[in-house]
Amino acid sequence: MEWRLLQTRVDIWWKELYKVAAGELELNHECNLMHWSPEDFETKL
Repeated sequence: MEWRLLQTRVDIWWKELYKVAAGELELNHECNLMHWSPEDFETKL
């Protein structure tokens, strides 16, 4: 049960990450989402 809940939360987090970062990608084509850590993402907000 806990693992499924965690997976759901991570899936939601990634969807939000892509929504927010998609706008930045249009401005910064060198940005690579797959290399972002959660800490990197938080500092960019």
